Amino acid sequence: MNPRTAALLIASVAATGCGPRAMPSDGEPSIDVAHGRPVVVLGGRGEGRVLTDGRLATEGTFPRGHSVALDGVRSAAIVDLGGARRVGALLLQASTSDVYFVESSTDAVSWRVVWRVPGVPGRPVLRTWTTVLPRAVPARWLRVRATTSRSAAVSELQAYETSTPVWPLLNTAPPGSPLPLWPALSPSRLAAVYEALAALLMLVVAWGLLARRSTPRPREERVRRGAFFTLAFVSLMAWPYLFNFHFPRFVHASEMFHYYMGAKYLPELGYTRLYACTLVVDAEDGVDLTDRVVRDLRDNRRVPAASQLERSAECHARFTARRWEAFRHDTAFFRNAMGEHGWFRARDDHGFNATPAWAVLGGLLAGLTPASWAQVVPLALLDLALLAGLFIMIGRGFGAEAAALAAGYFGLNFLSQFGWTGGSLLRYDWLFLLVAGVVALRTERPALAGFALASSTLLRVFPVCAFLGLGLKALAEVVQGRSLRPLLRYRRFAAGSLAAGVLLLSTSVLQNGRARIWTEFAENTTKHMATESVNYVGLPIFLGYDPASRIEIMTDPLLPDLVAAWRERVADSEQRVRGAHWAATAAFLLLLTMAVRRASDWTAATLGVGLMPILLKLSGYYYSGWLVYAVLWPVSAGSGLALAVFVWATNVIPQVWPGADEMYAWLSLAAVILAAGITGAFAWRGRADRPIPE
Repeated sequence: MNPRTAALLIASVAATGCGPRAMPSDGEPSIDVAHGRPVVVLGGRGEGRVLTDGRLATEGTFPRGHSVALDGVRSAAIVDLGGARRVGALLLQASTSDVYFVESSTDAVSWRVVWRVPGVPGRPVLRTWTTVLPRAVPARWLRVRATTSRSAAVSELQAYETSTPVWPLLNTAPPGSPLPLWPALSPSRLAAVYEALAALLMLVVAWGLLARRSTPRPREERVRRGAFFTLAFVSLMAWPYLFNFHFPRFVHASEMFHYYMGAKYLPELGYTRLYACTLVVDAEDGVDLTDRVVRDLRDNRRVPAASQLERSAECHARFTARRWEAFRHDTAFFRNAMGEHGWFRARDDHGFNATPAWAVLGGLLAGLTPASWAQVVPLALLDLALLAGLFIMIGRGFGAEAAALAAGYFGLNFLSQFGWTGGSLLRYDWLFLLVAGVVALRTERPALAGFALASSTLLRVFPVCAFLGLGLKALAEVVQGRSLRPLLRYRRFAAGSLAAGVLLLSTSVLQNGRARIWTEFAENTTKHMATESVNYVGLPIFLGYDPASRIEIMTDPLLPDLVAAWRERVADSEQRVRGAHWAATAAFLLLLTMAVRRASDWTAATLGVGLMPILLKLSGYYYSGWLVYAVLWPVSAGSGLALAVFVWATNVIPQVWPGADEMYAWLSLAAVILAAGITGAFAWRGRADRPIPE
């Protein structure tokens, strides 16, 4: 800080007055010397006085009203202690999304870093840190500043002259709300819980593998099955962060906003106007858009929010007066639900990306009433019913132990944890239909199987991998028989698939009033896949990983798009390895053909999901779909053990390689190894599946 800024700071502090002064006393060794002192906020938003009012916000909640948002690395909150002090201990309550420096100064010109407060991976919620300094430091001013510009927010700063303060009690149980249940379960502690449960899952599945190779006593078998089913139940309970959900809310407000609004207003918004038109509503409602940055969904660049107001006429032209008023109401609901900080953070995402077929039911449900908590909470609960249904289907079609393994995988797998898509609108309908298709093939209902698998594909596209597995089996039969006659066996399956296609394609076109909606979806998907993201999983991610291009060293917080250089470097790296990627894809397709040529239809469809990390790069949460590998447990116990080892590995890798790029590179390799291992095992056996025990 230059002397002129320091002078302005001192003058502004003097103008704000001096709050109540907390004098040190031998009888009161834990007095907060920052309590009530004036605060100047430079380059941030919010009332500075909340930082020194002595009130801690609820642990684990989002930093909304009772906090100061710091907008960049040049932002800071400065507390005037009113005179020279010696500070020996500090308390900071701030959002976990950033790394903070707490600095001291005696002249408001030279600053000394006395404490580095680390960030915590996961949701940007408030957390309280405390420290006792190695030795007391002289200070007239204390400054808190962010270092990475990742949604920084500060709620409280306290300073103590003593080195043995009595820290204030944390507010972990707000009146009227029992959540979060266990705020002390920080992400790092939860990670240890999941890792331990995943290790137990490996042991129980290995126990089952050994039991198949011997004849265990009935009592021992009851104990084993009881342990397996108990662990499956605990795993499902652990999935929503042990009922802390989104710390603490069950509804994922940002995800619900995208899918609710995107489906309900897809005819007007298409795939490029969601953020622009909600900004128009913000402006009409008097929301200050100054210095705000959002993503332009036409090309996924980050731009000043005010620039999107140029599209105001475009937005109004696409809505009738009645629909615009409904859109304004729903926008205001989500704005209030997320708070100012979360509202703008949500529009730094990548928009609504579901297919028009998904929007048929999603839009129908969202359009039943105006947006309200009474509506969105039941909508969010629909996924729980779908998940319960798919585990029941696996149990009835493949046995209780296959369902238990699927539950263990789903609940403990790091890639598809609750924080990504839990508490949103119909984020697991495709998974329900994928499982339904495999179960229908197992129970010899080909028409239903075709309808379910085609519907799943039209909802999320990538379930087409199950079709490819079955298609390779049909191709192998044609080649081996040197005739097209084997294809006649699939006519009922094809009829069911065709029926699903006609139904969903026609209704989606009618709902949106234009056939071009699918062209718009294809263009949006191409744009979306070209926009790099740190949570992609797939063979291209591993092959293209470059330690010198990690996001933490390629981020420039002073640019509108902080990670533009990182995205460009990652895209270049993946381009360089494209030849190796396609060679590996060809090799896997050959291996998959060998695996499915004598397998049952349901096995071929199941093995087909192994193409996901080979052909594509997908957001990690879509690997919840690999719970279908659990249905192989009755015919291949080794596949079940491999799946359990994969679950454990997904929890260990983030602890060993916490950086986002390297983490997802190794997770991608783990996914490729699992897919290749299970597929290779079936190819090596070279025989048809043995019957599933009833």
